Amino acid sequence: MNNFIKKIKIMLLVALLASTCIPLMNAYAKDDLRFMLMPITPSTQVDADVGWFDLLLAPGVTETVYINVTNISDRDITVEASLSPATTNMAGSVEYRPNDIPPDETLLHNLADIATVPETLFIPQGGQTLLPIEINMPEAEFQGMIAGGITVQEVESEEEVVDQGTPGMGVENEVRKTVAMIIRNDLATVAPDVNLTSAWPELFNYRNAFFAAIQNPEPRFIGSATVEAYVTEMGSAEVLFSEASVSEAVQFAPNTTMNFPIVIEEVEFVPGWYTMHVMVSGAGEVWELSYDFYISQADADALNDANILIENEFPWLMIIIGLLILALILIIFLILLLKRRKKKKNDSKGDDDYYYDEETGHRYYLGDEDDD
Repeated sequence: MNNFIKKIKIMLLVALLASTCIPLMNAYAKDDLRFMLMPITPSTQVDADVGWFDLLLAPGVTETVYINVTNISDRDITVEASLSPATTNMAGSVEYRPNDIPPDETLLHNLADIATVPETLFIPQGGQTLLPIEINMPEAEFQGMIAGGITVQEVESEEEVVDQGTPGMGVENEVRKTVAMIIRNDLATVAPDVNLTSAWPELFNYRNAFFAAIQNPEPRFIGSATVEAYVTEMGSAEVLFSEASVSEAVQFAPNTTMNFPIVIEEVEFVPGWYTMHVMVSGAGEVWELSYDFYISQADADALNDANILIENEFPWLMIIIGLLILALILIIFLILLLKRRKKKKNDSKGDDDYYYDEETGHRYYLGDEDDD
């Protein structure tokens, strides 16, 4: 039952994140928004029947390809274009539009570094305009492919911000579309490889989770892959926590790292050494990988305190102990104060105020009866 629930969670996560990216087989589309994109495939296109760029270019050449931008709205619009490398999100989907995932350390050629696009483009109402993408190929020949995307976004004016009735608040109608681009020098196949480069504890939607950094270090896609991961104490075979992707649902972009989560919800992190175990199946290969990592007391406390599912108990015991110590100090202080006052009072009485009885050996105070 728990495994079924986990699979449902992963399927929902895949659907959510996949809806934010443009897969290779759906690089453009017309909808009820304001413009549509159509890549114009050149003679260097490997497959002219697909809706994205798949270019075969020689080292050192410069080539310009075009995207036809059609304004399907009832007014003039201005769009801006940007370039970004392909990345792999934590659901195992490839993203071609800009995001917060940093370029991988194994990425040799970033599409944003070898191509240029105009900053803005004006399209009249009902009209069409060509968006040029100038590609300057690296001088040195490379293996595999460069993957990325051209994202086109409408530039909104201040008048187009929709007022939601709250002062200072509004929703901007952001219209973005992306066309994928793949560039290669040849059609030779690169052997696949997968690395596990890191593992660590972190919050995922304010819930405790372990993360595994699963890297595709090669300039090729790994599609229809499956990921299984579990955590043990270092040196132990007992599985503490585990997670698996939806069967054959993971796709790794070239030279990217996927941060795969094992969500443990409200279970508290405990300091110590752990081992992340990962098995990746794809491209006809199976990789079994492991990575040792340490959780400090400070990190465990900070993450547990920030977890919205963990009820942080009020430290009544510490408060009671503190109050008892404070009360003891106050009592000691009062005792010392009373002793000091009594001594001072006794010291203020002179010898002339006393009578010494030599027969009995007692000394008697000659003051008022109230002072006895």
